[in-house]
Amino acid sequence: MKGYRFLLCALMVFTVSTQVLSGNQSDINDEDKLLLLFDKCEKIRPTNPDSAVIIAHQALDVAKTINKEYSIAKAEHLLGYCYYSRNDFDLAISHLNISLQIAKQNNIDELVALGLNRLGNVYQLKSNNIQAFDAYKEALQINQKLENKLEIARSLGNLGSIYNLFGSYQKSIELFLEALAIYEKLEEQDGIAWTSLSIARLFKRLGLYEKAIQYAEPALQKYREIEQKTGSANGITLSLSELGSIYHHLGIYDKAIDNTQTVLDINIRNHNIQGQAANHLSLGIICFEKGDLTNAEKDLNRALELKRQVNDSLDLSMLYRYLGETIILKGNLQQGIIYIDKGLNIAQKHHLLSDIKDSYLSLSKAQIKKRNYPKALEYQTLYSALKDSINSSEIARLEMQYDFDKREKEQEIITKQRDADQQAKL
Repeated sequence: MKGYRFLLCALMVFTVSTQVLSGNQSDINDEDKLLLLFDKCEKIRPTNPDSAVIIAHQALDVAKTINKEYSIAKAEHLLGYCYYSRNDFDLAISHLNISLQIAKQNNIDELVALGLNRLGNVYQLKSNNIQAFDAYKEALQINQKLENKLEIARSLGNLGSIYNLFGSYQKSIELFLEALAIYEKLEEQDGIAWTSLSIARLFKRLGLYEKAIQYAEPALQKYREIEQKTGSANGITLSLSELGSIYHHLGIYDKAIDNTQTVLDINIRNHNIQGQAANHLSLGIICFEKGDLTNAEKDLNRALELKRQVNDSLDLSMLYRYLGETIILKGNLQQGIIYIDKGLNIAQKHHLLSDIKDSYLSLSKAQIKKRNYPKALEYQTLYSALKDSINSSEIARLEMQYDFDKREKEQEIITKQRDADQQAKL
C-alpha cells in the first residue's frame, strides 16, 4: 500500500511538471506552478543558464499574477542569479537589487542576506571590491542574527576572499578556516570544496605552493564527485585552473599549460567567454615567462578581446601589465608603457595593492630602458614602500604557516581521539 501511494504521488508530480513545462497550465494553481518553475530553474541553471533565464522570466510573470511580495522577491532574486550564471552582470545587479528592495521593505531577512551575498559575488567579479565587502559584511550580520549556519559559512568565505585581495592574509585565513569548520560540520560538500580552493589560492599568493596543492587537489576531487551528481563542471574548471597556476609558479610550465588548455577546451564547449578570457590570460603569462613572446602577445590580446566582449574587468590590471611588458620586449617601448599605465590606473581605482606594486616595478624597468633614471627611481621607491606594507615581512608569512600547521595537527589529534572513543564504545 505504501509503495502504491509513493507511485501515485510521483505520477502526480510528473504530470504537473509536464503541464507547466509544456504550457498546459490550466489544471494547476499559480502557486504550485511557481514552485515547479523555481525548482526547474534551479536544476538547469548551473548547466544551461540561457534556458534558466527564460524559465526565471516565466516564474516572475506567475509571481506577479499571485501578487505576493515574497514570491516576487524570490523570482527577482532567481532571475538575477540566472543572469549572474550567464555572466550578464549588469542585469544580475538590476534584478538582485529589485529583490533586495522588496525583501527589505517586507522584512524578509533570509532573502535579504541571500541577495546581499549574491550581489557581493557580482560586485567582486566586476572588481568593485569595496561594494562587495559591504554586501558580504551586511549579509554576515543578518545570518548571525538568524543563526543560519550554512549562510554564515558562505558569508565568512566571501569576506575571506576580499581580505585576500586586499592583502590582509591573516584575517583571510581565519575567516576561511571558520567557514571550513562549519561546512565540515554540516557535511556540505560544495562549501568544503569551495573553501579548500580559496585556501589554496591564499597559499599560492603567499608563495606556499606545495601547501596550495594540498588544498587544490582535494577540492578538484570533491568537485568531480559533485559533477557526477549535478552535471556541473564549474568547480572542476576552477580547480584545474588553480592547479595550472600553481604549477606555473613552480616553473612546471608543461603541466601548467596542459591544465589550462583542458579548462579552455571545456569553456569553449560551454560558451563561457569569461572563462576563456581567464584561460588565455594564464596561457599568455606562462608563454611570457617561458620567453615565447609571440604566443604570449597572441594569448594576451585574445584575452583582452574576450574581456571587452563581456565587459569583464577581473584581472584587467594584470593583463595590461603583462601585455605592456611583452610589447616592450618586442621593441615598442612607448606603447608598452601606455599599457602598463592603464593597468596601474585600474589597480588604483579598485585598491588592488598587489597589482599596484607590480605595476610600479614594471614602470621602473621601462623607465630604465628609456634612460629616464629619476623617474625609474621614483617608481622603484614606490614599489619598495608598497612591498614592505603588503608583506610586513617573511616572518609574518612563516608565522602563518606555523599557526596553520599547528591547527592541522590539533585537528588530527582530535579526530584520532574521537575515533578511539568510538572504537571503545563499539
